[in-house]
Amino acid sequence: MGSEEEQGRLYGISEGLRGIGQTIVATICLFVISGFASMSVGFRVLLIINAVVFILLMFAAIFVIPEDKIENNENKEKAKSDSIITIVITSLTSSSIWICIFVIMSGYTLWCTANGYIGTYCTRVLGISANLSSTLSIVRSYVIVFLAGFTGGFIIDKFKTKGQGMMLVFLAGAISIVAVLFTSKVTAICIIITIVLAYIVNVLKSTYWSILGDAGIPVESTGMATGIISLIALTPDMYVPIIISRFISYGESIGNLKLGFDFMLIWLLVWSVLGIFSGVILKRRKEKIMREKNEIT
Repeated sequence: MGSEEEQGRLYGISEGLRGIGQTIVATICLFVISGFASMSVGFRVLLIINAVVFILLMFAAIFVIPEDKIENNENKEKAKSDSIITIVITSLTSSSIWICIFVIMSGYTLWCTANGYIGTYCTRVLGISANLSSTLSIVRSYVIVFLAGFTGGFIIDKFKTKGQGMMLVFLAGAISIVAVLFTSKVTAICIIITIVLAYIVNVLKSTYWSILGDAGIPVESTGMATGIISLIALTPDMYVPIIISRFISYGESIGNLKLGFDFMLIWLLVWSVLGIFSGVILKRRKEKIMREKNEIT
């Protein structure tokens, strides 16, 4: 629904609004359930409300969202003739798909780890109070998500290529992680850096889907590409909790909890470095596409 030059801000604004939407929806759900004496009755009413909302969204998808049309009739006929299996196999062998997987998996691993455990790090290693921890959690979960979405997209779009932007955001993440490692004894400074880190990982999460065009994925293949990329790149949901809990458990078992969390920070640093390399690869792919386009014209 937008040009290649504005994909960052479109995805960023979308993510920022989604964060606001999640907050509103959660508040409404709690309000509905609390309005009934029986929680089971309240939940049943809530399900009905959600069903009605989904029906309305269905009609919105039909009548409001513009229909994409393939201009080239030859491509259109080819898209019809190809089977789903053929399309999937072709997609899995595409270097463009794997570049996107590399970038998005790096960014999502950073987000999953930082979003899930930085708050625990602040309470268990930095020793901040429960009240302050709750306040920081609200800032990270709502304020930072909103700011990162709206500002991050505009930042990414300022770069000549999305790869260059991603590379520098991952680099900023790596610097922040190293700073957390070396400032853990200076609580106030370390807390500020963790908030900066939360902003950086949310910028990544808000904008990493904007890279598809730069990786060379055509618009008509976006749906299939997004599905395949998501299937692989979003697997950190499965392994991040297991790995980080092992780090923390190891630190507890030897009586050095901080060491367990240091392992977590090193884990973050490794993925930041991988993210930097993925940004370099994406940047080179976009530059290659631009050179080929200039040669044709």
